[in-house]
Amino acid sequence: VVDTLRKEGRMHVLDESAASTLPTREALPDAQLAVADDAALAARLVRQLAPVDQELLHLRLVAGLPYAEIADVTGMSAGNVGYRLHHALRTLRTWMDAALAPTPIGRTVR
Repeated sequence: VVDTLRKEGRMHVLDESAASTLPTREALPDAQLAVADDAALAARLVRQLAPVDQELLHLRLVAGLPYAEIADVTGMSAGNVGYRLHHALRTLRTWMDAALAPTPIGRTVR
């Protein structure tokens, strides 16, 4: 029941006139490829995090649990959950920025 209420709270209605202004999937092949590449990169980077941080990210971002519920599931304090999530996300952002940064001409990426 709680999951259903959460899902309904996140759903938004889009009227026909607004929907007709959105580009079709076929109109954005390059954008789709970029999103798919970024998603694959993010998934690889998440797997490089400590297993506990991977679990926390899953519980927060995929399951949508609040810190208090994550704390109950993991046995951590809610404060520690928040701290670890903050640092895991900051680490991922740093890694993503480095991976997506343009490389200077004449240099190779290792």
